[in-house]
Parts: sequence; structure tokens; C-alpha cells
Amino acid sequence: MLITCGDVYTAQQVFEKLTSQAEHAWTSILHGYVECGEPHLALKAFQHMKAGRVRPSTHTFVVLIKACEDLRDLERGRELHAVVVCCGYETDPFVNNSLLCMYAKCESIADVENVFDHVPVQDIVAWTALMTAYIECDLNEEALDCLAEIHSEGVRPDAVMFVCSLKACASLKAIDKGQMIHKEIIEEGLERLPPVGNTLIDMYAKSGLFEEAQQLFNELPCRDVITWTTLIAGYAENGQDERAVRLLEQMQCENIVLDEHIYVTGLKACCSSRSIHKGFEMHIEIAVEGFETYKNIANTLIDMYSKLGLLEEAQGVFDELDSPDVVSWTALIAGYAEHGFHVEVQRCLNQMQKEGCYPNVPTFICSLKACSLQGSLDWGHKMHTRFVKEGFENDALISCALVDMYAKHSSFAEAEAVLNFSSDQNVASWNALITGFAEQGASEAALECLDRMENFGLSSNEITLLSSLKACSKSVTSRCGYRVHNEIVKKGFETPQTCGNALVDMYGKCGLLTDAQAVFDKLKYHDVIGWTSLIAGYADHGFREEALKHLKQMQLEGVPLDIILWNIAIACHAEEEEIEEALVVHASMHEQGILFNCFSFMTALQVCAKTASIEVGRRLHIHIQAFKDFDDAEDLLSTALIDMYAKCGSMNEALQVFEQIRKKSLVQWNAIISGYACQVESKLVFWTFNQMMNQCLQPDALTFNSILFACSHSGLLKEGEMFYEAMVEEHNILPQVRHDNCMIGLLGRSGCLNEAVLMLEKIPFSKDSVSWNSVLGACRRSGDLELSEQTFNTLVTLGQQNTTSFVMMANVYADIGK
Repeated sequence: MLITCGDVYTAQQVFEKLTSQAEHAWTSILHGYVECGEPHLALKAFQHMKAGRVRPSTHTFVVLIKACEDLRDLERGRELHAVVVCCGYETDPFVNNSLLCMYAKCESIADVENVFDHVPVQDIVAWTALMTAYIECDLNEEALDCLAEIHSEGVRPDAVMFVCSLKACASLKAIDKGQMIHKEIIEEGLERLPPVGNTLIDMYAKSGLFEEAQQLFNELPCRDVITWTTLIAGYAENGQDERAVRLLEQMQCENIVLDEHIYVTGLKACCSSRSIHKGFEMHIEIAVEGFETYKNIANTLIDMYSKLGLLEEAQGVFDELDSPDVVSWTALIAGYAEHGFHVEVQRCLNQMQKEGCYPNVPTFICSLKACSLQGSLDWGHKMHTRFVKEGFENDALISCALVDMYAKHSSFAEAEAVLNFSSDQNVASWNALITGFAEQGASEAALECLDRMENFGLSSNEITLLSSLKACSKSVTSRCGYRVHNEIVKKGFETPQTCGNALVDMYGKCGLLTDAQAVFDKLKYHDVIGWTSLIAGYADHGFREEALKHLKQMQLEGVPLDIILWNIAIACHAEEEEIEEALVVHASMHEQGILFNCFSFMTALQVCAKTASIEVGRRLHIHIQAFKDFDDAEDLLSTALIDMYAKCGSMNEALQVFEQIRKKSLVQWNAIISGYACQVESKLVFWTFNQMMNQCLQPDALTFNSILFACSHSGLLKEGEMFYEAMVEEHNILPQVRHDNCMIGLLGRSGCLNEAVLMLEKIPFSKDSVSWNSVLGACRRSGDLELSEQTFNTLVTLGQQNTTSFVMMANVYADIGK
């Protein structure tokens, strides 16, 4: 009774007072120690049991083997196994199954197979134990081979064996095999058993077949908390974070009592989906339910707040812990590192050691991330020196993190030195180097690394090939892309969604849209990532109609648009001059509560500028002011707002935006000068230009284009010639076609036709039809027929005549009555 109630120490006191300590009493006390999480005390008590010459039973050995399993103590487990043989219990099925489980947990597959081979009767229990052992050791193919062998021997699998098989399929992402097993489960009538149903849900979710997982969930007659946790975790761990959060909310609406595991899973989903408010709500519920002191939940809260950038909240949860463990410290350090607070990372590292908690490998890896983000190698070098002193330089994960850090700093010589020095040159380290080259756009170097890695005898994995595809997407030739694609096909990675989407993305970025479409069409299902890669490829290479067509198809298939696709939709409509449609898309985004990003606002403001939709522009301005996350994009948004107000004819509002900018850049000065130029406010153009020069900013080609435009349309020949000369002589800016067009137009408007033609003939680069039409228009205004005909003939000779040219020449003849 005392043991059942968990009071093992009182039970021990009672046990010590017994006059006769029989085997049954010893086994009970040993079982109590194991159940209360003190397996080492069980093994110690067994020594006293042997000293008292009490013969252990099979039940005793089952308990002791479980103690070794919990401790992952392989050597003690083998010693017990030898005692089992000496006692003649090696044929007992319960002892054998316990040995199989213990060796599996200790990852000694040779011992597992040895026990199984000596089992007198290889029944369903023994086979299930073997399958479980294989799965524990991540030997999933071997686990499925067991199922095939059972079938060949005519043994009918039970529910537990089916669960093992489904777990193996989920790990291998062998969905075809999993669906075959599912059919067999239906035939056996086991589909609605909670353990089987839960494992099926898990398998389908991990394979990306979310609709099938949801359908199974809906059809289960009895959904326990494990069922809910399985589907929520399936969504959360496979990129369906919003679904996970919605399901969590549904679970709460149905008054399901949440446990520790569901809270952890839910917090992770809130983190991945960036559902800050839901995360706060869960934290409050956790506190009310008294779970806040659970170390696992507290650590998950720290991790969630850290990843969401809420570092004060993360620190607050951390400070409430009585005794933070290495996981707590690592989660906090990871948050500070991720957001660039390297001083805080150093403080935490020092403090945790003062408190007697020594950093582990994940802690050091998180610390190195801070070095990567800070843009300085100094601290990275110090950390590297520390690893060498403390004997970590040969740790595979540390080496990989060092390679990654040096590669991110473009210190490829140091990255390769770490790799070459490492005693364990694994694929992960090579992947870090290849990724580093790929992110720097050094596609040839990345692919050379791929060759060297394979020459070293290492086989590329999915991550290697994904990094190589990233390099190919920045390459000027298609050769490397086709080569990596062939490698992906050879290794059987083409059908997994990640590689398939990456291929679509690579071909799209390289402009190989037929290849992108072909890969996309072969994918088993089309998620938002695949659609985005394909549509962006079409849009980026000018195939806007195709992009819009695929956007419609995507919506018909029920795939929700993400912010990138909304932006592409607006941009495509705007580029196609479908301004009304662009504004409709913008309104739909607002109605559906889609949070705009910087690009969304930029695109929408450009549409407003084209259509002079100032009221819509003003609403966008209010939304922009409400956001606090656009500090990095302040220059871009301010410029777009100035441009929008100016093109809508409201220079006062443009000037208000301009005046609010704390540190005005050349781009913003240009925007305000361009605005005044479009309003032909030449005096204000000149005044603003002088103000800009007083700020010691150097004008560029765009600045002078606006000034010359204002001079041309105001007929200010003297000022135009002065600015044109200053542009060339004082600011060393070579005239472009648009500058010359302004001057030619100005000369023509001022009646200086010969000078306009002379300037046009002297232009050292290609003249466009605008230049010649400008002269032709001036000729018409002056009534000079001969020069009009000469100019028109030149246009025809150069092949630059257009409808405007013919209309203008017809008007010349009409003016003189011909």
C-alpha cells in the first residue's frame, strides 16, 4: 500500500523491521524505487538482497532490468543478463521482453538481436519487442522487415505491432507503405482503437497529408488528450502552425482538460505561428492551473518568448525559477543570441557557471550564433580558443557551428581550416560550408565543395542538396541546377515536399519556367511554399498574366495566400495597368485582416500614385504610422509616401512627411524635388536643391533629371543650361538620354531649333524617339516645314518612327494647308 501511494521511504522502514525478508518483499521494495525514479537505489538494494541469500524471481529481474533501462546502464544490464542465465530464467518471455526493451533503450542492437534469436518461442510479443527495439535504434527499415516476416509466417499482427509499423513509416516518410498498413488495420477492425488512431494521425501529419489526418481525427469515436496532442503536434511540427493554434482553441472550447504535454505543444505552436496573444493567454492559464513551476513548461515559455523577441518576458519567467537547469539557461541565451544581444549572452554564460550550472554543447552553439549575428569575429575567436582549451574542438556539433560562424563572416579560409582539423568531417560541417558559399552567391565554390565532400567519401543528404540548389539559383548558368536536380532524383529526394519546392524555386529564379512548372506539376500536393515559388518565378520574369492565372488557380484549390502572394498580386495588376483590380486586392487584404509588410505598403502606395487615389493613400499612411516594426524600412516608406502625395497633387502633405524625417537621405530629397518638378514649381525645385546642397549631400542623376524637367517645362533656358553644365563639370555625372531629352525639349520650346538638332546629332549614345519627336514638335510650333520633314525622315531612317511621329507630321501639313 505504501509503495502504491508513492511513500517508498516509509515502506523501506517497514521492510527493514520485517523478521523475514522474503523475495516478494524485496521485489516490492525494488519496484517502489524504480517507480519513484530512484533506479540506482533499486540496483544498490539488489546487492543487499544477494548478500541475504534471497533467490530473485523472474519478477525481480523484470524490475531490475527496468532500472538499468531507465539509467541507460548497458554494462549493468549485461551483468544482470548473465545472472538471469545463471538462474535459468533465459527462456522466460517476460524477462526476455524486458531485456529486449533495455538493450533497445541502450541502443545496443547486437544484444537485441542476440536475445531475440535465443527466445524459445518467437511469438507476437517477442516480435513486437524486436520491432520496438529497432524503432528505438532508428532502424525503421528493419522494423518493417519484421512485419513482412511475420506475414510470411502466417502470424496475424496485433494493434501494438501495427502501431510500431506506422511509427516506422512516419519516420521514413514511407506514406505508400503506411497507407497499405492502414488498409490492413481497417480489415482487422482496429482503426478506431485510440493508440492505433493516434498513430495513424501522427503518420499522416508527418507525411504532409493533413486532410487525411484531420479526417481520421474527426472519425475517432473517443478522442482523448493524446489524440488532440498528436494532431496539434503534427500540425505544429510540420509548418501548419495556424491550424495547430485553431485546434488548440477548439480543444479548449470543448472543455478538454489540458495537461503538461499539450501546454508544451501549444506553446510551441504559438511560437512557430507567432501568435503572441494566444501565447499570453496560455501563459495565464498555465499560471492559474499551477503548471508554471513545471520545469518543462517554464523552459518552453522561456523558449517561446525568446524566439518571439519578448526578451523581458523570457527573463521574467527565468527569474521565477528556483533552480534553472542547463535547458533554461540555453533557451535564454538562444533568445539573446538570436536578437543580437551578445553582451547579455556573455553575462548569462558567466552567471550560469557561477551558479554551478556548466554550459553544454547546445549552449555553446547558441553562443556562437551571437558571434555570427554581431558582424564581428573577435568574440568568435575567443569562443574558439575556449573550445580548444576545454577539449571541445573535436566535438562534431561544435566544429559544425564554428564552420557555420566563419562562413557567415565570409572567413572561408578559417571555416575550411576548422573542417580540415576536425577528426570527424561529417556531412553537417560540409553542409555549413556549402551553405555559407551559397548565401554569399559563390555558386561555383559551393558546387566545388559538393565535389570535394563526395570525393572525401561522404554522401550528400537532403540539406546538402537544398543548399546546393540555393547556390544554383544565384548562378548565371543552368548547368549546375540540372546537375543538382539529377543528384536529387538519383537519391530519391524529388518527391519530398521540401526538395520539390526548392527545385521549383531554383528553376523559377533562373528563369527556367518550363522546368519549374514541370517539377511543380509532379508534386504530390501543392502547399503555399510551392505556389509562391512558381508564381514569383513567373512574376519576376515578366509573365504577369501567368502569375495571376496561377494565383486564381491556387485560390480555387483552397490554398490561402500568404503575404508574399498578396504583394505579387497587387504588383502584377499594377504592372499590367489594371489599377482598379490592384486596389480591389488591397481592399481584400484589409478585409481579411492580413498584416501588411513593408513591400505591401510600398506596392499599394505606388498604385495610389498611378491612379491619384489620395484617400486610399491617406488610409495607408495612417496604417503605416500605427506599425512599430518598420524602423529599418523608414527611408523606403517615407519616400513612397512623398512620391504618392506629390503625384496626387498634394505637395503640402508630401512636405509634411518630408519634414518629419529625422535624418533625410538623398532618396527623400530627390522625392521632394521630383514632386515640385512634376508640379512645375521651378522656384521651389531650385530652393529645395540649394537646401539639400547646404546639407552636404551630393546630387545624383535622378536629382538633375527632376531639375532639368522643371526647367524644360518652365522654358527656363539659361537655368537649364547652367544646371546641365554643373551636372557634367562640377558633379562628374555623365548625361543620360533623359537628361538630353529635357535639354532638347527646352531648346525646342525656346525656339532654338538648330541648337536642338545640333545637340541631338552630337549625343554619343543611342537617341530614342522621344528626342526626335521633341524636335519635331518644336518644328511644328515654329512652322518650319523643311526642318520638320528633315527630322521626320531621320526618324524613319533610324527606324524609330511611331504613331506619335506620324500624327505630328500630319499636323505640320495640316497647319500649312497641305
